[in-house]
Amino acid sequence: MQAYSTLRSRLRRIVDSLEDAAESLTRAQLAVVLALAAAIALGGIYSMVRSRPARIEVVEGAAGKRRAAPSITVHVAGAVASPGLYRLSEGSRVSDAVSEAGGPTPVADLGQLNLAR
Repeated sequence: MQAYSTLRSRLRRIVDSLEDAAESLTRAQLAVVLALAAAIALGGIYSMVRSRPARIEVVEGAAGKRRAAPSITVHVAGAVASPGLYRLSEGSRVSDAVSEAGGPTPVADLGQLNLAR
C-alpha cells in the first residue's frame, strides 16, 4: 500500500508541474505542442499497423502434389553438334548442357571447360 501512495504522490507532482508549464504557454504554443503530440501518437499507430506480418494462406492438399523441378535456360555455343538454347533442370552442370547440344564436335577442346561446374 505504501508503494501505491508513493507512486500516486509522484504522479500528482508530475501532473502539477505539467499544469504549471501549460499555464505559462500561449495558445499558439499549446496548439503546437498538442499537434506534435497528436503527430507522434498517429505515427506510432501507423508504425504498429505497418509492422504486422502479412497473412499467409495455407492451401489444403497442396503438399501431396509434385511440382515441376525448377529449370534454367542456357545458351550452348561453340564446338557442339547443335548450338542453341536449352532448358535444363536447376543444378545441371556444363557437361549436361554439352550433352543436350548433341555432344562436342571432333575439334572441341573440352580441356578449356570446367565440365563439373
